[in-house]
Amino acid sequence: KNAQAQQDLEDTRKSMTADDKFLLDLKEKCAAADQEYDMRKKLRNEEMQAVSEAIAILSSDDAHDLFSRTFNPAFIQVRRVKRSQRGGRVAGAAASLLAAAASRANDPRLAALAVAAAKDPLEKVKQAIDQLIAELQAEKKIEIATRDECITREHEYQQSIEKFEREKADAESKAATLKSELGELE
Repeated sequence: KNAQAQQDLEDTRKSMTADDKFLLDLKEKCAAADQEYDMRKKLRNEEMQAVSEAIAILSSDDAHDLFSRTFNPAFIQVRRVKRSQRGGRVAGAAASLLAAAASRANDPRLAALAVAAAKDPLEKVKQAIDQLIAELQAEKKIEIATRDECITREHEYQQSIEKFEREKADAESKAATLKSELGELE
């Protein structure tokens, strides 16, 4: 019995040493992951703030006022060839009609409407910004899930170590009891 208890104690100690080593390694990895996550989170927030500011600037009343003040109807594209989806010809014809009316009337508001009808010149930029925001939000979700998993694993290994410590204490107690019984028998 004593030899078995000693063997159990030794096995438990070896297992606990390996678990302690693994836990330290896991804590280092989690700390590094936390730092990387915080840095990426900060950068992502800065990017999202910059994108929001850019959108606010591009869609502000001042930008629209500046456009309408500096807009020259003589620079409107009168004709264009467009390979578009359904309805593109109608929109192009409407834009051309508006542009011609703006030229005749020399009305910058009508010319601006013609340009808007033709196509929003910043549409691709806005789409790219929206796509970037969506990608950043998806990346944020993945990083949060990874961080949560790391925290969960660390908690599980902490519980495992506590269990091994209890088993070690039980094995040491059993070994002490068996030693005392062996001493009494001698």
